[in-house]
Amino acid sequence: MKNIKSFSKMVLAESKMLVRNKALMIILLSMTIIILLLLSILSNVGNNIQIAFCYSGANLEETKVYQVLENSMNIANSYHVSTLDEGKELIYQGKVGFVVVIGDESSVDKATLYYDANNIMASSIKDRFWADQYKQAYKKVGEVLQQHGITIDDSYFRMVEMVPANANPPKWAQCIFGIGIAICVSSVLMFGIAYSTSRNFETAISKNLAYLPVGANRSLLSKLTPYLVLGLIQICAFLPLGMVLFSVTSSTNVLAVIALSSFFVSACISMGLMFGMAKSQITAILLDMSMIILPLLAILSSMNSGVPIILNVLLFMSPLYPYTFLLNGLLFNGVVVWKYVLILLLHTVGYYLIALIIYKRKARA
Repeated sequence: MKNIKSFSKMVLAESKMLVRNKALMIILLSMTIIILLLLSILSNVGNNIQIAFCYSGANLEETKVYQVLENSMNIANSYHVSTLDEGKELIYQGKVGFVVVIGDESSVDKATLYYDANNIMASSIKDRFWADQYKQAYKKVGEVLQQHGITIDDSYFRMVEMVPANANPPKWAQCIFGIGIAICVSSVLMFGIAYSTSRNFETAISKNLAYLPVGANRSLLSKLTPYLVLGLIQICAFLPLGMVLFSVTSSTNVLAVIALSSFFVSACISMGLMFGMAKSQITAILLDMSMIILPLLAILSSMNSGVPIILNVLLFMSPLYPYTFLLNGLLFNGVVVWKYVLILLLHTVGYYLIALIIYKRKARA
């Protein structure tokens, strides 16, 4: 009973230290909200990408090109340019993603689409538009042939059917929600505890604790507990935000999602604690950033399979990488990929033990 009271007092002291640094708390919590809002805004960028038309002597809205483009993107607030060079200049300045040059009055249904190859979203929409124009052509040819009593066998044009395996196929905006949660939670927890731990060493607080009748294990656990609570609060808050901002509906019980997400929270805390054993706060922050940015680049590049074993091992050393796939499986497929849970558990235990060993050595040095 005495040990429990002593531990509770230590947890309360660590919680006060966490809340006392108001500037750090405001930065960390506001950063998570900003990241989610940015992801929500970026998910709709593709529908609002700007386009410029270059034409003369044609009723733009009556052309077939305009009708096909209207199905692929939002062209309500499009630009009108007199020359192709003027349109390209808008692309170079980043004001538009496309310039569509429509032919003269004799060939208003012919057009050339110039797109910004540096813009990933523009390249993606270009591919979608490419498919849409063939759908329009196929539909028109079918109507003409039917007028002459000829029926087209669809099997010649649909040799491969595209069917999503997911019961509730997520949209692109919903897919990046899992990445958003992983970034926000890992950023707050890893940066927060790494800063707190490294600062204790810089101010000799940890060395002073070594002379108190408190074990290293109890000291570290008391430091972890407030961040564990903070991480679970974040998970509970972000799921409703996902429903509002990203229209995410979970295929798994929400309580199960929260329970399994606790493995990710604990893994982030353990890694942040280990990095907090670095000699300076800057070193700890750089290590935290590397374990967030590198997996994020891999996920956005769809590098989740077919990568070299060595690279795969390095990526799975970060809790963010397996958790993203675990969360997407829970939300969109209704399945639990237990290997990801096991990896997160190994992160928690492994990184904590490393931090404990370093802590004991540094505190008594």
